[in-house]
Amino acid sequence: MPVTSRTRDGWPATPSREPLLPTHEDKDEFIMLRGHFKLRHSLTRSLLRYGSPPSVLVTCALLLCVASSVLLISTISKSGSSPLPLDVNGTGTATTEVVCPKPQYPDAKVLDPKAYVLGSPTARFRDNLRNDTKYITSWDAAGWTNDVMALGNMIYLGSITDRIPIIPPFTPSHLSKSAGAINTGDIFDLPRLSAHLQLPLVEWHQVKQSDSEEMDQLGCWSVWEAAHQEADGTRRPRPHRGEEVLKLDISYTRAPDFVAMGRDDHAHMWGLAALGFSEYRSQHLSAPHPSSQSGSVLYPDEQVLCFDLLYYVSVFQPFEYEHEHSPVWRDVVRHMRWTERLEGIAQGYIRRILGVPEGSDIPPFIAIHFRRGDFKVHCPEWKTDGCFATLAMFAQAVSEVQEELWVRKGIRVTEVIMHSDEQDPSWWDEVAALEWEADKDNERFDPASYLLGPPTQSFRDNLRNDTKYITSFHSAGWTNDVMTMANLIYLAKISDRIPIIPNFTPEYHVGGPDVERIPFSEVFDVPRLSKAIDLPILEWHQVKDTESEEIEELGCWSVWASVSRPPEGPRGSRVPSDLGLDISYTPVPDWVPSGHNSHTTFWKLAPLTFPATRAKNLGKPIPSPEKGVVVHPDEQLACFDYLYYVAAHEDFEYELEFSPAWRHVLYHFRWTPTIQNLAIYYLRRALKVAPGADIVIPPYIAIHARHGDFGISCKETPASIKCFAPVSSFAQAVAEVQREILERDGIVIPNEHVVMTSDEKDPEWWDLVASYGFTWVDYKKENVVEILGRWYPTFIDAVIQSGGRGFVGCEQSTMSLIAGRRVREWHGGITKFIPWGPASP
Repeated sequence: MPVTSRTRDGWPATPSREPLLPTHEDKDEFIMLRGHFKLRHSLTRSLLRYGSPPSVLVTCALLLCVASSVLLISTISKSGSSPLPLDVNGTGTATTEVVCPKPQYPDAKVLDPKAYVLGSPTARFRDNLRNDTKYITSWDAAGWTNDVMALGNMIYLGSITDRIPIIPPFTPSHLSKSAGAINTGDIFDLPRLSAHLQLPLVEWHQVKQSDSEEMDQLGCWSVWEAAHQEADGTRRPRPHRGEEVLKLDISYTRAPDFVAMGRDDHAHMWGLAALGFSEYRSQHLSAPHPSSQSGSVLYPDEQVLCFDLLYYVSVFQPFEYEHEHSPVWRDVVRHMRWTERLEGIAQGYIRRILGVPEGSDIPPFIAIHFRRGDFKVHCPEWKTDGCFATLAMFAQAVSEVQEELWVRKGIRVTEVIMHSDEQDPSWWDEVAALEWEADKDNERFDPASYLLGPPTQSFRDNLRNDTKYITSFHSAGWTNDVMTMANLIYLAKISDRIPIIPNFTPEYHVGGPDVERIPFSEVFDVPRLSKAIDLPILEWHQVKDTESEEIEELGCWSVWASVSRPPEGPRGSRVPSDLGLDISYTPVPDWVPSGHNSHTTFWKLAPLTFPATRAKNLGKPIPSPEKGVVVHPDEQLACFDYLYYVAAHEDFEYELEFSPAWRHVLYHFRWTPTIQNLAIYYLRRALKVAPGADIVIPPYIAIHARHGDFGISCKETPASIKCFAPVSSFAQAVAEVQREILERDGIVIPNEHVVMTSDEKDPEWWDLVASYGFTWVDYKKENVVEILGRWYPTFIDAVIQSGGRGFVGCEQSTMSLIAGRRVREWHGGITKFIPWGPASP
């Protein structure tokens, strides 16, 4: 029998899907518990009193009661009151829509909010902000659950912009003003949330005195003005209660138009995140509105990133909390656990409702949330007859859920608690009269924990049934392939999958197909990476035996077939052949390409890794090259052909400060000790520094002058004469870096400690480099290829580039780009980039 659920626009609902019960022909094999019991119902007027808590706290306690239940049956709508309670208390319980796993909380450092302000709350908030810290804030402006969801969005924005959220109090909406404001920390365990996220969380009352009469001025972005148009065609900032409660006089600037999704008043999460970075912010400022109190005109504050409303914000599609891939739900809101005090209050109510004495265990129960109240606006002429779901519908859903819990989990649930904002006593009498039929750190990241055993002949024989994976392939230069793998790992993070990384395969940069394949973990410290990003990482050689001759069918998505211009079909790669994979590709849907530079976004691909979105977008697969099989994209092992041209917000955004794939993944690609030590050995020889741990390598500046295949872009211009940047340009940039390091750090770096890295083969060019006093690793003289292999000059160059006090690179070179970011962000170094091309002088 179908499970009944609520439509967005009102009742009556239509059947939505078959229940989760497995199909059995012989029903007698089930032991069905048959019995009758009374539905329990909760009304605020009948609850225990704990020092007369404010009504908002009582409401929160009731929601905790819902979240603690074995199962929640709820009406579903855009209002936000339904998706949020799903497993919010981490009970790992079933619902009619989703079974949420119990989140794991490793030991984490507790972050004291006092360390991120100057001291005790001050009369003016700005007097309490640290100069070395950036913050983010927003306001509540809707019903309480919507405000919680907006808070989750704000915290998520803080996490992806490296800013500390300043959390406002909750102010009443559905409740009367007499309830007063209540601090978020009275409801949610913020220290626990902060420790889990490893993100400091500060509340406004910890920044500014709650009884301050000082009116602070603040410049903020208006998301609502950019995304929402009023019925009369006008646009304006969203009114909210934060200004009054916090004594803020706010001047709003309309957010840039590109933040708007163009539907359902929603804005792009990453469009807003980009505004948190200074260069991007300055490029998109427009005329601010005068503030409401003093008429002041202020641009959006740079230290306190501030937005009027963040409820209508998502990464991929409107009302994303309803969808399984929602990152704000999975990464933030489901970890917002209740405070001990609130949990104690709720348990007291539950005990009284269920008649459980103190000291006895509370039995499993099912909670129903039936929102009526303001939902009557959806009913014609406010008449609820035939509009709202009937109690019989809920009774049917409860019966199906009880059977499912018994069959799947062996749990007998005979207690049901109804929650509703209905005020009609006769309706509650009907509820009470209803009768119902009741029909489980190192180990965490150990690859062995996510496979069935050692590598197998067939990769499928080694995958766990309770685990989902993701993989992709590469087919470009080595640095591009590194960036592609970082994109794969980031996509794995936001889709809750375990990435399986292939070996690095050789392209023309290192000599062609006969060159050996190199495991990812031979270059990068994978255990350290896993711990840093909190994600297990597998490699293909751990999954499938490298000596296996078995050719396996696999269905994958082809991103390249849809984004390449002109269309080129699936991206070619040696990796599938190396792995014995015969792949049938399905082009990704036509809504995936971003329309620019063959790019797409992470949040257009991530939904395809979730069952519902995948099922809705299955197209026509392309026959595999070996056996000609036609297979839809695999559900357990999500697979994409090529992920280099993927970004969160802008094409080629690795060079931009907000790039999430850099900040959350590639930044943590640290070298293995073996690679690091090899590079140090050759660096010592280049700098003429004697070996020995007691002799420190002096500060140096690295240069990367990419030539090689860049000559293609020179066209008919002689590459070595008028296309590539001359050595003199590099020397001038080096002099600028030397001067800045001296002025800032007081360190003199002579030309003898400037290391050139380049793929140039012309001896005369190297003679010119030597004329400036620069040095380099002479790979031919050192017999590096003969001793170590064709890959190692590239690896050693990359390590040397990343370790300098300064760096000078080529514009448009990804190797220079990543080296520059490493120098700046790993070591606080100074970098410069040299333009090149036919137009260069």
